Amino acid sequence: MKQTLIRFFALAAGIFALDQSIKHRIEQMRPEQFPKKAGNIPVTLHRSHNRGLFMNMLENRPNSAAVLSSAALGMFSVFYLPSLRNKCSAFYMTGAALIMGGALSNVCDRFSKGYVVDYFSLPVKPIRHVIFNIGDFSIFTGLSALLWDQLRS
Repeated sequence: MKQTLIRFFALAAGIFALDQSIKHRIEQMRPEQFPKKAGNIPVTLHRSHNRGLFMNMLENRPNSAAVLSSAALGMFSVFYLPSLRNKCSAFYMTGAALIMGGALSNVCDRFSKGYVVDYFSLPVKPIRHVIFNIGDFSIFTGLSALLWDQLRS
């Protein structure tokens, strides 16, 4: 059990640190440098300040967005994290850690900056105009892992 918790916190801390590091670097660059291609990978880099939630919901109410995202993180912590004490699958532990690291990074942005820094888009038709960050991608991937774990059991 101790190893599971160590891996959980290491993965969550790694996601948080990676996302915050990239956000910091993006914020240091000049606005006229964006958008730009990210080398040979099919990603476009941006510098976007999202004051709302996903897809700019509550954009005109950033305080509400901060409260809602903090409440969601708190509810996740109360309901999912205690279950890590029990034996849980690798999918469950990984999903929970991805959600925690990504959510903490975005909540940290909301309270320290008043917005979340988003910085990449993918050339996939239905979402090519959506700008994400690693935290967003981690939350989505983590939720998918938790759903997969639930469907398997």
